[in-house]
Amino acid sequence: MKRIGIIISAALAALLASCSDDTILPDQGVDSVQPAPELVPLSISTGTQTKTVLSGTTVNWTADDQIAVFDDLHCLNCFDAVSVSGSSAVFEGKVAAKTTDFYAVYPYAGDIKADAENIYVNLPSEQTSKSGSFAEEHNISVAHGTKSVEADEVDGVVFRNVCSLIKFTLPDKLSRISDVEFTASNRLLAGDVTIAKSDYGTNVKNGSNTVKMKGSFGAGSTFYFVVAPGTIDGFSI
Repeated sequence: MKRIGIIISAALAALLASCSDDTILPDQGVDSVQPAPELVPLSISTGTQTKTVLSGTTVNWTADDQIAVFDDLHCLNCFDAVSVSGSSAVFEGKVAAKTTDFYAVYPYAGDIKADAENIYVNLPSEQTSKSGSFAEEHNISVAHGTKSVEADEVDGVVFRNVCSLIKFTLPDKLSRISDVEFTASNRLLAGDVTIAKSDYGTNVKNGSNTVKMKGSFGAGSTFYFVVAPGTIDGFSI
């Protein structure tokens, strides 16, 4: 059997439910059900950062991006991109009135959760190929912002990538690839990820030590897996 080498490099990138008609407010216990809070408009402008689509060494926003925003009540709110310019973007949505502190997460998903200390997301073990980059929906990033009670705009909110990238390049003569699998011998690469609000540190459980990429693979092209950060002691591909 002929063996073909593939170039590998790794680089570090670095509410328990959404609020509905009835909301359990923090510190009031499970029996203290209150009406849903009043929601007010908020515009969030991002600062210089790295985000969804890789372009050389820069990661840019795309026009259809959505972010999840958790307000003071840890309620999940969906914000839509209304203006995109490279690595900067403006998102609009609504948060609970009187919110002064919020966390934003990319990408938006209805099952993202948060509480006072952590954010809970899922990093899929099956990913989609994108030549020269990664599929944008896999690159999890988090931002923290503050505002005055009256403010309806916040500028300069900086998103931080919380995952790592594993880069691989297919040899020029290699073709007819249907999928690529990367397996770490000692740790989980994807699954249910807990992100600490204090330092964006991550912990993975209920996951897999293998990530699999499907799609189109052009000979000589470069691709990136998005994985939970950490040290890999031995791998197979």
